[in-house]
Amino acid sequence: MLAPQTLPQLSETGDQPSPASLERHTRATLAELIGAAQYARWLAVTPIVAFLLLSGAPAFQRSALRVLPRGHLQWRLEEYLRDVN
Repeated sequence: MLAPQTLPQLSETGDQPSPASLERHTRATLAELIGAAQYARWLAVTPIVAFLLLSGAPAFQRSALRVLPRGHLQWRLEEYLRDVN
């Protein structure tokens, strides 16, 4: 998001921004919001994917431990997954 470059121009009285300046800043803000709307879906997708990954973690741990031979490797993977968790 771009920061405003300048303050709104003041009207002739010097106490309020001019309507043209307000319109210009409103249009610029609206254009930025429309441009950012395409990324809004990630605000919903990210927690859903995180939930699915976290809910499948115990099954992944069991299957990964079954694949490795018993002994040191299995123990190390179990320790690693416990640290990651």
